[in-house]
Amino acid sequence: MKSIDDENGHLLRTTTMSRGLGRHGGFDELKERVMTDVVLSALFAVIVALCLAMIVGLYCWGRHAQIFSPDAAAQPMIVETAI
Repeated sequence: MKSIDDENGHLLRTTTMSRGLGRHGGFDELKERVMTDVVLSALFAVIVALCLAMIVGLYCWGRHAQIFSPDAAAQPMIVETAI
């Protein structure tokens, strides 16, 4: 006959992990890990390059087509003369 402790005992046991945390079982080979690192590094480099291109494009566009109008005090007043 089973005791109550035997039924509840399996819930309190700790489990051990054979692999390191964060490692997927399918990526045990060194070549697969290297390829994954290369692909992720290339993806990061592409994202950084796109962000830099966007910033430079916005800067150049802003120099040619001003987003904010210049201050009124910086420009001389244009007075219309009635003829």
